[in-house]
Amino acid sequence: MEPGRGGQSLDVACSVVAGTQFGVLSRQQMLACGASSSGIARRLANGKLQAVHTRVYRVTGFGRTWEQSLMAACLAAGTGSAVSHRAAATCWGLEGLSDEVVEVSTGRHRYSPPGSEVVVHATRLPKCDVCCLGPLPITTVTRTMIDLAGVVDGVRLEVALDDALRTRRTTLDRLAHRLGELGGKGRPGSGKLRILLEERDSTTARPESELESRMLRLLQRGALPRPEPQYVITDAGRFVRRVDFAYPEHRLAIETFGYRWHSARRAWQRDLERGNRLQRLGWRELRFSWDDVQRREQQVIALVREGLLEGSLHRPAR
Repeated sequence: MEPGRGGQSLDVACSVVAGTQFGVLSRQQMLACGASSSGIARRLANGKLQAVHTRVYRVTGFGRTWEQSLMAACLAAGTGSAVSHRAAATCWGLEGLSDEVVEVSTGRHRYSPPGSEVVVHATRLPKCDVCCLGPLPITTVTRTMIDLAGVVDGVRLEVALDDALRTRRTTLDRLAHRLGELGGKGRPGSGKLRILLEERDSTTARPESELESRMLRLLQRGALPRPEPQYVITDAGRFVRRVDFAYPEHRLAIETFGYRWHSARRAWQRDLERGNRLQRLGWRELRFSWDDVQRREQQVIALVREGLLEGSLHRPAR
């Protein structure tokens, strides 16, 4: 029996370390346990160890798990690396994210694991952006949100952001400050995240009435018909929904959002259900933000015009 450090057998010593890391350990950790290069090679040959990455091994007997894959990727990437992006959001349990992708960030620009199962981001990763979740080094919730903006669509980002804010795992001030420090301009997804932060900032959010007035003026400038404001949609005499604007003959509804806050998953789900109900009644719904009305005027006009045309084509003949 090959001896390890501290009087334990080498196999026991390595299993103890691996047991705290989802069943994996690095070559450096094995050497610290008292293993030699030949001892490691012998255990790989007889099946006591299995190579996961270069210089990272799984101890036989530990089952394969997603967390194990994350730990192995971090060990392979080296000191200062961390679980990040979608993987970190899933580990933190943020709503809208359940991607069991193996995704890590590292400052080691030359790290490139074999195979395509690991997504590696070579990036600046200061210590203030990294913490531990059990044995896993992982980006903080604040840094995770900033990174997430560059790899997911706006809907998933918004749901995750609202969950992080509602559960107080980060704050608007913390996010805005860290985004600025990391050099938000030109950073993937930074513009998208900044808009969401501004919409949730009570000091910058525009009143809905002002946004609706601007929307009406925009439709007028686009030579479009004037819609009916605050229109109530019913189904067999029962209330379904009140929308900001509507073209009833074309079954086109328009909603404007200067500030959206899905305070819970249930509220977000309710919005989806209401939208689906309108579709079942033959209505088409367009949603525009303050940013749309202010900066994408031609796109808004084109979408409304397209909606009116589509409504005309499907309108029953009298």
